[in-house]
Amino acid sequence: MAGSLVLAFEPWHALIAGLAMGVAASGKLLLTGRVLGISGAFKGYLHGDLSWWRTSFVGGMVLGALSLPSLLPPTAFDVIPATYTMERAVFGAFLVGIGSAIGNGCTSGHGISGISRLSVRSLAYTLTFMLAGIFAATLTGTAASLGVGNVAATYTPPVMAALQPHLTLLAATMVALATAGLVGSRAKAGSTMEKAASLLTELTAGITFAIALGMSGMVKQTKVAGFLNMLAPSRDLSLMFVMGGALLVATPLTQIVLARFRKGQTPLCASECQLPAATRVDTKLVTGGFLFGTGWGICGGCPGPILVNAVVSPNFVNMALLVALMAGMTLAEHVVTPLCFKPKGLKQKPV
Repeated sequence: MAGSLVLAFEPWHALIAGLAMGVAASGKLLLTGRVLGISGAFKGYLHGDLSWWRTSFVGGMVLGALSLPSLLPPTAFDVIPATYTMERAVFGAFLVGIGSAIGNGCTSGHGISGISRLSVRSLAYTLTFMLAGIFAATLTGTAASLGVGNVAATYTPPVMAALQPHLTLLAATMVALATAGLVGSRAKAGSTMEKAASLLTELTAGITFAIALGMSGMVKQTKVAGFLNMLAPSRDLSLMFVMGGALLVATPLTQIVLARFRKGQTPLCASECQLPAATRVDTKLVTGGFLFGTGWGICGGCPGPILVNAVVSPNFVNMALLVALMAGMTLAEHVVTPLCFKPKGLKQKPV
């Protein structure tokens, strides 16, 4: 049965936060030659990869999450009702973990970094998880389990003061990345200064993404459920503006960066670029997208928001979501993929 919570349609908050994500993703590619993908960063730890850049990015996300309570009001985070069961949380996050590991990416790696590279593979994965998410959220009543009422979302035009933190994040991201790029471009290859610039880039990307996830509403399962439950009167399309904003800046900037790489130019803070090698749309990719989207629709969370919520509020539900996510990734990497999807050709890099 639907609850009494009325969702708020907030496209401007989502759009500006999405712009910051797009700047972070394309900036990281230009400076380090690495694509931005949250699940890919997590997944590396399952193979014992403790690369400094990986730890810098994930550490940046933790720092960004820790700052959110001082930047946002308490209403920016959900109070999970008892009707949102532990079984729903664990099962959904477990599927998200399996799907993101099998499909080599999530909403950030495929949805933003991949589509901005004009990757058909990433577009196929994104369409698959979106459709699966819509069906799963609708069929399992995710919005109702979170207490969302069956009434239209409200819209109140924002005042500039409400958007100031979002604009500040966007500006700070651009300044930090510009600084890292300036330092890295003047440093000698392999020098401490070049590594420091690359570290600053990873930290900035991680911090920006965590804060933007909070500011955009993606950390709220209610917003995700409202977005995916598109046929209901309570639908809330705010999150459409997150990806739209990210792609609005990431796509042209990424294409400029890729053109540089094709001419033989290197990243500003690294000696080589590390782009995903896989290009085929295969059964493994589609299966991963389907499982990821199904889990996303059931629990209302994906890797980035799950981590942010666990850091901001390490309660039993949020920690269970994080543990189930990592358990799903572990199972996929060490059991499902080796048994069901034998590697063919080049090894696929997480995105």
